[in-house]
Amino acid sequence: MPDKTAITRPRVLAALSTFEDEPAPSDVEVLVTAEYRLVRYPERFVSPTFPAVQVAHLNLARSFDSVYEELEQIVRPWGADAVHWWVTGSTAPRDVERSLVERGATLSDDAQVLARSLDTADVALQVPANITVEEARDGDIFRAASAIETSGWGRVPLNETELHTYVEARLAERSSTDRFCVVAYLDDVPAAVGWCAVKGEAARLWGAVTLAEYRGRGCYHGVLAARLDIAREQGATMAITRGRASTSAPILIGAGFSVHDEERCYRLGVG
Repeated sequence: MPDKTAITRPRVLAALSTFEDEPAPSDVEVLVTAEYRLVRYPERFVSPTFPAVQVAHLNLARSFDSVYEELEQIVRPWGADAVHWWVTGSTAPRDVERSLVERGATLSDDAQVLARSLDTADVALQVPANITVEEARDGDIFRAASAIETSGWGRVPLNETELHTYVEARLAERSSTDRFCVVAYLDDVPAAVGWCAVKGEAARLWGAVTLAEYRGRGCYHGVLAARLDIAREQGATMAITRGRASTSAPILIGAGFSVHDEERCYRLGVG
């Protein structure tokens, strides 16, 4: 009889979709059709590794050219110079990737979908003694988290008014949603941040980044271990995340995660 708790690709992808189907923040524009999901992110999200206009969940009933022309008409008024297309193991038809390349698209990002069981507390992570991790529950920690994200991701800094709004929104969100944030301190200095949300049996991890000057010293391990522990305490039995093969994926695999899908992103200029 099949083990319904086994970490399988269908189970992982089904759980991941429940998080991605949630309503987006009010300043994020989302267009969902039967063939794709188009998202336009505001400046506060955008960084060198996170483009403003992205399209995913491709299941095309028409030709790629027809869909491309449709999307181009939508995004042109936005002033975007490119659309970033995500191709996964579920993308249909299978020649979408070839069509992108034939139109001149270039690979801009890649990721692996990873998951692991949380049934046991055997997190294979060594966190140095000089690293402490705090769950963000007050304005000071959320301010620290914002500063790490701004520098770590290369985002445009928030002004004081924007930062105040950000912190107030995160505090309100913390008391009314299933998501949480943790910050790692290296010798009492804020060094890394990571986010997590729990929905039923699954915990989704995202947004982990360490300041450049503190990388390679165990901070990523700290925010990973803390999120897994908190998610387990909240009843999750499976953790899901995405990791780049060149950065976080090896750490995640070493911590018991396994790969369940490959995703590639292609940048295709508008016009």
